[in-house]
Amino acid sequence: MAFFQIERSDNFAIRLNQRTAFEYCNHFLIKFTLDTCSYVNHPELYRKKISISNVDDCNGMGFSVVRMKNYLLKQSDHMRGYIYYNRINNKPIGCVWVAYKGANEFQYRIRKIDAFGFDFAVNNSYRGQGIVSFMIYDLLLTLKKKGINVLYASVRKNNRSALKAYDKTGAVIVKSKRFFRVAGIRIPYPII
Repeated sequence: MAFFQIERSDNFAIRLNQRTAFEYCNHFLIKFTLDTCSYVNHPELYRKKISISNVDDCNGMGFSVVRMKNYLLKQSDHMRGYIYYNRINNKPIGCVWVAYKGANEFQYRIRKIDAFGFDFAVNNSYRGQGIVSFMIYDLLLTLKKKGINVLYASVRKNNRSALKAYDKTGAVIVKSKRFFRVAGIRIPYPII
């Protein structure tokens, strides 16, 4: 196991003892709207707000449940998460978070837009079935009730599966951005 490791592709990372010390990333800023959103209907899914009592249902979806608990405790006024479950067996299928204007968590400091989606995740066994497009559409309907018509998100340029899923929903690339992450904390870039 190397103490110091450098990886270079479209992104660049320096890792120390398997923890990212410094990372350079190329991302697309993308925009979703109800007017252009196409989706696969999934009537077998239902949604619940993420809370302290159900956040552990997100285990195994590819991101930190500890970080989610932090969002719930520190940013509950400006961040909301949703878990999607299968009606038949009540198993968690996917989840998504949205940060609203005023969110001040360092990684997702939101100032100039009304809603920013992040941590879109679907369990491996359910991928490729249009669930992400359904979650985005469902989230856009929720945002519309709050008077918000646009959802922004960021995706790594080399994340082909996410780009393919977002393209199917009718997402539009707004701009290309680069950012740095130091010790796992994103140094935010200005969003439009």
